Amino acid sequence: MDTCIVANRNVLRLVSKLLKLDENGLCDGFLKRTIFAHGEAVVTPLNQEQACDVRDAFVKGIYGKMFIWIVEKNKFDNR
Repeated sequence: MDTCIVANRNVLRLVSKLLKLDENGLCDGFLKRTIFAHGEAVVTPLNQEQACDVRDAFVKGIYGKMFIWIVEKNKFDNR
């Protein structure tokens, strides 16, 4: 299984700062899968395709939350 790395650490740093997240935790979230079983954490590195899927799902989630926030704010402002 091929593992992958973050290509641009500056972008990761900026995103973690904007979202007020720990940079290393965010990086691990993109590059590793953690499963808890029988009181132990089993950490598995993701390959490039899996990491891209995680990244895309993360961005889709943020986009969705922002879209809802903008719509709700617009409704409130137009009252």
